[in-house]
Amino acid sequence: MFRVLCVFVVIFYGLFPILDKNPEETKKLPLPLWFPFEIDKSYYFIWFMTVLSICIGAWTNSNIDILTIMLITLATAQFEILKKRLRSIVPINDEHMDERLLMRKLKDCVIHFNDINRAIKSLKLCILPNGLNAMQEYEKVL
Repeated sequence: MFRVLCVFVVIFYGLFPILDKNPEETKKLPLPLWFPFEIDKSYYFIWFMTVLSICIGAWTNSNIDILTIMLITLATAQFEILKKRLRSIVPINDEHMDERLLMRKLKDCVIHFNDINRAIKSLKLCILPNGLNAMQEYEKVL
């Protein structure tokens, strides 16, 4: 749905200068840009390249947003897996369990928990350093 909205915004940006009734008969571009030459001779090429750059920016921005959401979903899924592993350490109908086996299963769960925490810390460094989304800020600069 998000990407569909991005496509509609790109279409709107591209069609707005064409559909806009300009009384001065000067051709406008989708974005207010300055060129050191007259754009009338190559207006359609410049218009196309401007719309293409808007498409690339929208695609990159939507990819970064989707990547962020998927990484957070992956971390959530890892916690769900850990929860199921903890629930299945001791079978419900088995009252007695070998202590070594129990300790090994608990140790595996603790290792899994530490791996999840390490991955989340790395994810937080990428996504939220100082409250900013570093990937999006980097994309805006490009």
